[in-house]
Amino acid sequence: KPHCLKVMGLVPLYKNLTIPKEEQKKLIRSGDLDWGPRIGAWVVGFKLWFLSDYLAHLEVKGGSIFLVERVSSIVVASSDTSYATLSPDDLPYRANNTNPNEHIKSVSAIVAPQGDWKNVPDKDPVEKDIEGKLQFVQTFSFDFHGLELVGVYTVPRDNMLAQLDKKATETVLTSIIVNSTFCALMLAALFCWGFRRAGQLYQAERAQQKASEKRVIQAAGAAITCRFSMVMVNLRDF
Repeated sequence: KPHCLKVMGLVPLYKNLTIPKEEQKKLIRSGDLDWGPRIGAWVVGFKLWFLSDYLAHLEVKGGSIFLVERVSSIVVASSDTSYATLSPDDLPYRANNTNPNEHIKSVSAIVAPQGDWKNVPDKDPVEKDIEGKLQFVQTFSFDFHGLELVGVYTVPRDNMLAQLDKKATETVLTSIIVNSTFCALMLAALFCWGFRRAGQLYQAERAQQKASEKRVIQAAGAAITCRFSMVMVNLRDF
């Protein structure tokens, strides 16, 4: 990939083939221990284009992210794939007022006004005026295999509010559906209860009516029997 930063890794080869221990490695690095003559070195280069590719595929809600190396303030990667991290002379751009990208230049003036990125803290989103537009700015640490980077995420305020409005609308619609369903279930339950209660009252009334009819019939039968007996008594007398 053209116009991308590259990290060089140097691994020296010694004539002494014994693998040094951790304490010995520290002494070798500091120059306090001679491990013998060097006979060569492995040089490994890691191109960092994949960081920009990774950032470009993030869901940033219409915003952007760029990474800055803390010590050197060099812009290492950006979610904007059109941004070149190296100049035509293959020199890296820094996150300050000399950066050719207007967005990075404006954000850098807010996050690190003096161009010092060493002590930039992690911060939650804050609202700032960037390039004449209100945007949310968030900083975070991004440590990657020994690289101490600062991530800067910016997103227009309108985009965030649109997302919030969408979520609020979805929440309201969900509430309406849930409430409507609950009310329908309550009405159905009330109707079922009322219908069942009406049935019970009808059955009770029918039972009472039947009991009244039975009592009337029984009373009529008793009256007839009594009258017949009186008639029979009168006949004997005659």
